[in-house]
Amino acid sequence: MNQTMILKSAGFISRGSMSYLDRALREFGLGSGTYPALLCLGAHGPINQSRLSEELAVDKAWTTRAVRRLLSLGYVAKRTDPADSRACLLSISEKGRDVVPRVKEELRRWNALLCEGLDPEDLALVDRCLAAIAENARRHRSEPGKKKGETAE
Repeated sequence: MNQTMILKSAGFISRGSMSYLDRALREFGLGSGTYPALLCLGAHGPINQSRLSEELAVDKAWTTRAVRRLLSLGYVAKRTDPADSRACLLSISEKGRDVVPRVKEELRRWNALLCEGLDPEDLALVDRCLAAIAENARRHRSEPGKKKGETAE
């Protein structure tokens, strides 16, 4: 598979996932743009909004929109950071904790649908390859136009 096909396949998987998850999570008021923040706060909270952006590798505008939605749904609580009264800490609420297992079940279901017909050895190889590709993307996402082997000046 060439690099163009990897990008095309990744884009198709991403768009298909957003579409599926937006429908599957609608009953909870969530979608592809909000559930990652909920799960992250469940795993790492209480944290501030900047740390949430870092954990999810998204920009602060995305985080602001997601947090605003989660607060309006009552899935997240916000309080002043005792270490810095100018900052706020975000944590998952009891209502948010109650919905997390159902969200994870929808994610598990979608993952199973994506992996239909693949044997365990192929899935293990796909998992290793995608993890390496994702790490490359994370490492190089802020280096547009730089060729392999070049270093930042």
